Amino acid sequence: MAGMRWNEFISRHRNHFEFSSVVSSSIGCQFDKGKKRLPTPYSLFTEWLDKTMTGAWTSVSHRLPGNVTILRVLIDSDIDAGAIKKRFGIIAPKKNLPKVGNEISIGYKDSSYGELAEELGYRVNRKPRNGSK
Repeated sequence: MAGMRWNEFISRHRNHFEFSSVVSSSIGCQFDKGKKRLPTPYSLFTEWLDKTMTGAWTSVSHRLPGNVTILRVLIDSDIDAGAIKKRFGIIAPKKNLPKVGNEISIGYKDSSYGELAEELGYRVNRKPRNGSK
């Protein structure tokens, strides 16, 4: 249930969860093995949110110099917040990045891209995990 602007979401949902992560602004490959255009790491994350979240949410990205993007998402549901924490885990924020409000830094990162892309139906080349094929 995305579609609401950031400030509008905050005014309507006073008790919300705020998550953030730092990812690359783009990836090196434009298409998957099936010739389907691959989304940016931010767009892939919002695609996952759109398919997974049951309540209201909104997101925004802040592009920084050097192919870096800070993604931020607001969630209004305890259940949805739990789904994000379960899927991506919580990490300590990087000390050189500004923390805004009560953000929770999650473990979505560039190395998560391939696995998440596969979950969402993209056919990507990625290294096997833990020796599996």
